[in-house]
Amino acid sequence: MTAANAAYMPKMTAYLSSVKAHSNFDRFILIYVGDEVLPEIDGVQVHRLPHSEIQAWNSNGCVQHGDWIHAEGLEVSDLDTVVFTDGDMYLQRGMNDNERKALEGLQVGEVMVGPNQFQGQTLLQEASNLGFTGKAIDGFNQERVWKLPVFNTGCIAAKVVTHKAIYQHYVQNWASFSGIFHHYAKQQWLISYLIHSLGFKVKNMKHSFHLHNHGADMPSGSRWDVRRNVLTFDGEVVLLRHFTHNGAKYPL
Repeated sequence: MTAANAAYMPKMTAYLSSVKAHSNFDRFILIYVGDEVLPEIDGVQVHRLPHSEIQAWNSNGCVQHGDWIHAEGLEVSDLDTVVFTDGDMYLQRGMNDNERKALEGLQVGEVMVGPNQFQGQTLLQEASNLGFTGKAIDGFNQERVWKLPVFNTGCIAAKVVTHKAIYQHYVQNWASFSGIFHHYAKQQWLISYLIHSLGFKVKNMKHSFHLHNHGADMPSGSRWDVRRNVLTFDGEVVLLRHFTHNGAKYPL
């Protein structure tokens, strides 16, 4: 599942084309944020999320925190596994058996997600990237909180019921939290915080499943296979290539 509004749709052309070419997910769903005419895309189920249904509005209209559950006509059960992604992706191949088993094996209260800029990056380190305002809010500004790891929630997998739990607490905290940072990516900070505070078990998302470049060098083992025009990790073609067309530093 991914989401976009009308303004962002042109930036998703490559991703949606790659889905048509490679996807072997059971379903691929686009949450269309806004009231314009729904696009028709081969191989993609499209569901509208009207602005009026968004309970925690972020400046860029991103709904990775869970507002997608209110999309019109969306049918998912609490025990379905949803992999929610950003739109600046490219699906390089279909899932392999091990990846499918890992997703199907996720339990309630487990979240599969990977590191942000580097393994072990903390919420404090990420705060410096987000334009910390210095606003003091009970619960968020404790030393133990700042030491917690931050995740890249541009690709996050969990049972729907687990997504819903994150969303419920996200909405409860959003109004007070939103003033802590200037940058729109503060969504990711709050989601990471909630994964920890709710006691969810984190299952590491392998770099061969999702590999991204957001402000840091690619991890050791990343290679760009020029002949095949694919990004690999430890020799394996990466499933979801994320943002790596923009500013990536590939070790060739």
